[in-house]
Amino acid sequence: MFEYLSLEAVGSWIVFFGYLYSHIQQSNNFQGSSRNYEIALMISSLVGSIALLYLLFNFYQHSNWYSPVILFSVGSFLSATIFALWERICGTLVMSISAFIFWPAGAYFFYRASESL
Repeated sequence: MFEYLSLEAVGSWIVFFGYLYSHIQQSNNFQGSSRNYEIALMISSLVGSIALLYLLFNFYQHSNWYSPVILFSVGSFLSATIFALWERICGTLVMSISAFIFWPAGAYFFYRASESL
């Protein structure tokens, strides 16, 4: 039943989804003075959201119909709790800057995991 939800797929999805969620939150609640950084956050959030839809569709094509639903649910819950705590520990700026690196890395590893199914 859960053969499509490998540890690599779930782990990379949580990293991807968590950092993307953090990026979107930073974009929505931006309080800084740099307009260029705000634009970069918005573009990154848009590209990440498009990548999220593509990755879920790609995973759906390689797995059972319910695996993306389970993955999205688990990713939503774990990312919201783990990354909210992580943001409080690290700080908003560190989390925002690291999200520029880690959500694309998580997306790449999730894509690689879903293609190997």
